[in-house]
Amino acid sequence: MRAKKGTLRIVQLTILTCVLSACDGGLFGTGDGGTVIAVADNAGSGSGVGYINISSPIGENDSEATTPSFDNLQIGTTTTTPLINVINVSEQAITASLVANTDALFSVPIAAGAFTQTTQLNLGENNIVITDPETSNELLAIRTMNVGEFTLTTLVVKNITTRVLDAVLLSSMSTSLSPSIAQLRIVQADLLSNVDVSATFSLQPSGNLPGGAEVSFPDTSVASASSANYQSVSPGEYVLVDSLGRIGVELLNLQAGKIYSLIIISNPDSQILLHEDDLLAR
Repeated sequence: MRAKKGTLRIVQLTILTCVLSACDGGLFGTGDGGTVIAVADNAGSGSGVGYINISSPIGENDSEATTPSFDNLQIGTTTTTPLINVINVSEQAITASLVANTDALFSVPIAAGAFTQTTQLNLGENNIVITDPETSNELLAIRTMNVGEFTLTTLVVKNITTRVLDAVLLSSMSTSLSPSIAQLRIVQADLLSNVDVSATFSLQPSGNLPGGAEVSFPDTSVASASSANYQSVSPGEYVLVDSLGRIGVELLNLQAGKIYSLIIISNPDSQILLHEDDLLAR
């Protein structure tokens, strides 16, 4: 099971600062070779998104957390075999395995803040378990994931609390049908305040090469992640604005033919992760 190379961009609040190449499960990459571009302080067709709530979150004496089932039958790649990639925005390293054979889906553990390339799933039903690579304790279970041909599933693993993990499951696209424009979706993975409230995030043309028109993503919240869809965006520069002012204004440069997942997290240093889904294409 070989994986394609993915790229994760962390947008903070200034200008381009550095490029980090990850190795051996390092920060924002895995031993499979993911890379990250760290950007400082400024820096269409819909795909279904599923927000998975843990039905029995782990506690001090619990052995596992189990998610409801998830179906992905949306065409997102040119590969018949179903594919999956993992973005780990939790605070700990994890291992993702298929329950059926207990073999890890990826060759090395996925470090905190790391992302993977793609690997194969079974056509039809899959049961995936997330474990602690040091203790082998089961932290999260996805039972059952049902995937079809030509599908790409993105699993975002995150914390609810320091010890409790949860997941966002996304039906992703890696092949653009519109090479002259960009596709972008916004997925709010974490709370940005004490309670989960709905807000509008908007891309407003800005910078030296402003994009064509403002694009709004209304009703964005953790609870409504299941309604997040890719939207068409003209290439160019935009500022990302939160209608509730909970994040700083972020400058994004979107390119024609690219497909992006913009993941919002509650990290004081980097609240936005811009993942290039098209680099997962096979």
